[in-house]
Amino acid sequence: MKMKKKMKFLVVACIGLVLAACNDEPTEAFAFPEGEKELVFQFPGIASGNVVPYTRATATEAENKLATLDIYVFKGKDDTAVLERIYHSKEGDDTQENVFVISQNGDVESAKISVPMASDNKEKVFFFVGNGRHILSLNTAKANVTTLGTFKDFKVDALTPATPITPPLLMTEVMSVADLSTLSGVQTVTLTRRMARFDINNVASESNFQIEEILIFGARPSTRIFKNASAVDETATIAMDAITFTNLHANSNDGVVPSVFYLYPTLNLGSQGESETELSLVGKLPGTSTKLVYPVKFMAPSVADPDVMEHLKITANHRYIIEVQKADVSHIGATLKVEEWLNGTELETQIEPGTIRVLDANGQVITDNTVTVAKADTTLTLKVEASSRWIVDPLPSTVDWLTVSGVDPTEVGTEFKVKVEANATTHPRSHILYVRNAAEKSILQPLIIKQE
Repeated sequence: MKMKKKMKFLVVACIGLVLAACNDEPTEAFAFPEGEKELVFQFPGIASGNVVPYTRATATEAENKLATLDIYVFKGKDDTAVLERIYHSKEGDDTQENVFVISQNGDVESAKISVPMASDNKEKVFFFVGNGRHILSLNTAKANVTTLGTFKDFKVDALTPATPITPPLLMTEVMSVADLSTLSGVQTVTLTRRMARFDINNVASESNFQIEEILIFGARPSTRIFKNASAVDETATIAMDAITFTNLHANSNDGVVPSVFYLYPTLNLGSQGESETELSLVGKLPGTSTKLVYPVKFMAPSVADPDVMEHLKITANHRYIIEVQKADVSHIGATLKVEEWLNGTELETQIEPGTIRVLDANGQVITDNTVTVAKADTTLTLKVEASSRWIVDPLPSTVDWLTVSGVDPTEVGTEFKVKVEANATTHPRSHILYVRNAAEKSILQPLIIKQE
């Protein structure tokens, strides 16, 4: 919809007073077109780190940053409703219409916009997007064209193994208004993050374990932008590049390291309801050079029966803390704590025994769990140290250049072979093999095969 005259979108600022109680008009006059309603939205907690407040720790400055804010207004609330107008927070020399300014007053940030209000157009739905201006799907939205049903199912851009989630973090909210004419005063909008945060607490002198890397497998590469999406996320997952834990903090193994990584929510599509995302801690016992891999099992006591463990979903807007307690050569104890960035809950769980080790043909530790081979045909012999029967996950049909042999799931084997076909392409290629405990699938050792 074209504007008859340019609008100014400014911020209501009442120093020392809560926005909702402000009656004083700003010193600069507002110019709003006839037939439009002035609305003021406030976003509490952002400036103080409490968009979704922690009970034990404050969000980092980067996690709190509201670099951009976009507001999408639909005329109507059903799926056929059409996008009426898009509003953007001002950046630099922005001269386009429908631009507003984000202003800070204490721990509250706020903005003022003007919305069309015809007698037959009182029902509205507002979609708020913080830090999402780069998302490709959002940039396809067009006023008077895009429908609400299409818009609410938009996804974030897909991650790649080398591009994890990083701040500023996507924050969204949806607000429906049955009759815009009845709306008065300041409207409070609580933005929530669309991913989960993971912290790790390890004091190596107490746990007897020095974490070196974090391995993440089966991560969801994307999620829906809004919580009211009706479409189901795709089931495809990816393995992320290893996180070098010792590079994150000068004392990474001497207490809590915040914001080690972020993950999108899981769907828990396993046959037993288990999460498709798997996390492993890689490290060494003090005074040893042997690399150990301990898979983290996302389990929690059932609310109905605390003696029954149930699978735990990774949920958006939650903070997960992995606290390592004590480790030895075959086992590591830990407590998994989950905080909803509002109310904290402690979940007793275990990181599974790391009793599977994959070694090279000479029985030596494979650096970074990675074997790199030349373009020519190659056959690898890999040794396995395990306390019980193990298997190797089946290869997907798309990986026709690898062949695994020598695996007998009926006994505790000691080795297997991997044949790597010659690489006739012009590009390097890789695949992750998973050697698993035959009974408890969460006990595993990943092995990355790379070919030039």
